[in-house]
Amino acid sequence: MLNVLPIIDEPEWFKNITQENIEAHDFDISKVLENSLYYPSCGTDGLPITNFAGGIRSFIYVDYAVTREILYSKFKYKIIASRRLKPSDLVPNGWQPSWEFSDGDPTTYLSPKIRPFCEWIIFQINGIKCSLLFLCADGVATYQALYKSNNLAPKIVALIQTGVIHGNWTNYADPNAILHRTIFQSYPNIPTHVLHGGYYQLLGDRLYFRQPCWPEFNQKIISIPRNIIYDDRLDRYFKGKVVLWKLKNKIDTEKINMTSISVYAPKDNSVPKLEIWHNLFSEITKIEEKELKIPNPLMFRYGSTLNYTTKIFIFKWHLAYADALGIRSSVENFLQKLKRSEWEI
Repeated sequence: MLNVLPIIDEPEWFKNITQENIEAHDFDISKVLENSLYYPSCGTDGLPITNFAGGIRSFIYVDYAVTREILYSKFKYKIIASRRLKPSDLVPNGWQPSWEFSDGDPTTYLSPKIRPFCEWIIFQINGIKCSLLFLCADGVATYQALYKSNNLAPKIVALIQTGVIHGNWTNYADPNAILHRTIFQSYPNIPTHVLHGGYYQLLGDRLYFRQPCWPEFNQKIISIPRNIIYDDRLDRYFKGKVVLWKLKNKIDTEKINMTSISVYAPKDNSVPKLEIWHNLFSEITKIEEKELKIPNPLMFRYGSTLNYTTKIFIFKWHLAYADALGIRSSVENFLQKLKRSEWEI
């Protein structure tokens, strides 16, 4: 476990819960959500629990591709008590989803073979007792139903291996997408930390994880390496990491957009000439002058979609973001010193 968050004393609301009395226990969703870690599209990833148990006592995991059988077969912690919850336990006053058709189709990856469920588990890791609320549900809808409707926010939002290529109908890490908007519409009830990362897939992923996916969370707390994995389909090993970022400034993203358009448009003197960027300037000119369009620098893509077009977004985002924070020279120096190997697996 990491000592980057203050240890929270065992909460009274689950201190005396056992398997014998959990069914009769008065479930209070507001207490479960307080100072929690929210992990949409979680799969069966235990990294946040392993690293933050104690500093976080309540974990909210959400994934519409995980069955109850998979949850319990992969669960590696000591279970003290568990209970199946009903929708009325979570949203006693009801709830209606809120999004626009332009955000995408939330039913894109839903499987009729997987029935929604919610499991409440009290468990123990290294002598520390914690609560896990696991929902087979959509990550955006769950945040709206639980946190937004109760005017609460998690302490940490975990955005790990996100993106549409992993079965999500929306990219949670994209600061222009619906999850970010949903959370910041509840300002000042917003998380204090974001945990972001994944596995390196193509060139440039390392730089992607060196910056906060959501610009408001720009104070780096700690970088956590992930275990190396082997992908049978691609016949190769992958390294990875996640980074914990803390909320520091509420960034004006429109200012970043305008800076990118006005300062870093494809002109002769607009982009620093970096040989290690594999003729990046010519790629910007070819793409953007052909269509006379400046792409939004905050429109990130993830994993195998991280092609040279997305590298341009990242490059321009770095410079425009640095302008917004008044640290452009330090970022330019960082980019200038990068070696070609820094862009490779």
